[in-house]
Amino acid sequence: MIRPTRIYQISESAVTIEFAADATPEANSSAIEFTRKVDELAPAGVVETVPAHSSATIFFDTRALGTTPVGRVEQLVDQVLPSIRTAGRSSSDPIEIAVKFDRGGTYDLESSASDAGLSVDEFVSIFLAGSYVVRMLGFLPGFVYLGEVDARIAMPRLSTPRRVVPRGAVGIADRQTGIYSMESPGGWRVIGITEFTLFDPESFPPPRLEPGAIIRFVEIKE
Repeated sequence: MIRPTRIYQISESAVTIEFAADATPEANSSAIEFTRKVDELAPAGVVETVPAHSSATIFFDTRALGTTPVGRVEQLVDQVLPSIRTAGRSSSDPIEIAVKFDRGGTYDLESSASDAGLSVDEFVSIFLAGSYVVRMLGFLPGFVYLGEVDARIAMPRLSTPRRVVPRGAVGIADRQTGIYSMESPGGWRVIGITEFTLFDPESFPPPRLEPGAIIRFVEIKE
């Protein structure tokens, strides 16, 4: 069980619980499990819980609190943390996401493979061999940050971000991979495109994936 290293207020109605200074898998797991337990408890005054790479933020309706937001979070930590497993991850089956890889050279697969000293087929095979945990949502509604790719295919961000990255683009930035939920600017290395819908404003909740879910990619063959 990882105890928080810091608890601090970021607004009148929001408090962040930091589990580590760095984005380790263990800290991310603790952040996700902590928010799940708080959601299950559904304490009065809690409006929303949001896990991140190594922290969790709780948003409050301060009118419903009998103490300060920081004081309430400290109570929740003492109440919830003993039930959190140190290696807690989703036990559900992996979610398969089909990807058409950029073998035609429109984006960054060929240049990334070359930079890694690999053939395109080798690069794709290494990517497909991994399973990836949804570490957090952010940047765009439904954008998923996934970790971690094999070190052999880790790639720095583009020196100049693209003005337009298409919806469904699968990208790599350092040891992270992620999926663009909608068209936007972006600087990740785009290696493929998926038709998987990440964000549907007509559904509840709108994001299709949640932190802690496990993703496996499969290739769409021509």
